[in-house]
Amino acid sequence: MSIEFIGYVGHFNSSESVRRTGPAVDIDHIETVAKAHEYVGFDRALVAFHSTSAESILIGQHVASVTQRLKLMIAHRPGFTAPTLAARQLATLDQFSRGRVAVHIITGGNDAELAQDGDHLTKDERYARTAEYIDILRREWSSETPFDYDGAYYRVRQGFGDVKPNQPGGIPVFFGGASDAAIAVAGQHADIYALWGETYAQVGELAGRVRTAAAKFNRKPAFSLSLRPVLADTEEKAWAKAEAILERAKALRQAGGDGRAPQQCPQGTGPERFAAERRVPPPAGSGSEGAAPGQMPVDGYCSPDGRQRQFDRARRHARPGGRSPGRLLRDRYQQVLAARVRSTRRRGAIRPRTAAACPADHCRAPAKSRGRVSARP
Repeated sequence: MSIEFIGYVGHFNSSESVRRTGPAVDIDHIETVAKAHEYVGFDRALVAFHSTSAESILIGQHVASVTQRLKLMIAHRPGFTAPTLAARQLATLDQFSRGRVAVHIITGGNDAELAQDGDHLTKDERYARTAEYIDILRREWSSETPFDYDGAYYRVRQGFGDVKPNQPGGIPVFFGGASDAAIAVAGQHADIYALWGETYAQVGELAGRVRTAAAKFNRKPAFSLSLRPVLADTEEKAWAKAEAILERAKALRQAGGDGRAPQQCPQGTGPERFAAERRVPPPAGSGSEGAAPGQMPVDGYCSPDGRQRQFDRARRHARPGGRSPGRLLRDRYQQVLAARVRSTRRRGAIRPRTAAACPADHCRAPAKSRGRVSARP
């Protein structure tokens, strides 16, 4: 079994305990976090999707352009782009990135959010449409001759994708959803089934349902487990840190939320069913309140004030003819990241609450995931 470590590159800096700042597409943030992920050895990074957010495939394209090895897990919602066109878009990006693309199919469980994009199907209807959508994606990626497709939601005549994925086996399909309709689609189509860090019993039960559904199609999907690690020297300190983080998250929610999606609809019944207690970012006073997903703060480096303090410090230590302040700052940041990943590897395997899948103490990501571990049989 191989293990893949997956992080998160957000469109901007925010979390459950940090109110969003900056534009809807914060280019500096995206580039910095993507490069940090690659530097410390993450295998892949999620690029998220929301009905009001910047377009995830385009964000993924930019991430690919500023990295060399980091693979992508691009969240994509079926139903709004023709599947034939989406297949060619993803295949084109897979060619440009030299085989680094995976797609995370996000059908959506929130009727109000889906309505923001003009979709008024029921949840079960959306999953039925998703099944047809993935059927057509795979036909576009694999068919060497034009094909016809007749479904309840899509009809294609002589469809053909001239551009094929760079990856010989096609673009990997991640998939999530715990309803009966979702599990049926996962069994038929998911290469990797994505689930949350629930209890061992809950994970086992859900994985069993997916395996049973997949067995009907003679398939054996891999699994991706989304975790929110909280690190400390002892169990007691880890729980104390988690409680402090939770209080900050509650306070921000009571004050109006993190501002991640300014016109966000009320949350539905998908991953939002897990309360903020299950998704806790770094504690107050750690210097990381402004930290970005996957980013390790250096004396508050990730906040605007912290960046200026670090730059001023580097300028004071710069020597004529030596490294520039910016280079000193970048080198220092990379040294800390490298030290963190070495420390994490020495600690060994993941342990609940007191060790993490990610190389930094505070791999923060908004509602989706701070760190994701994918296991392939």
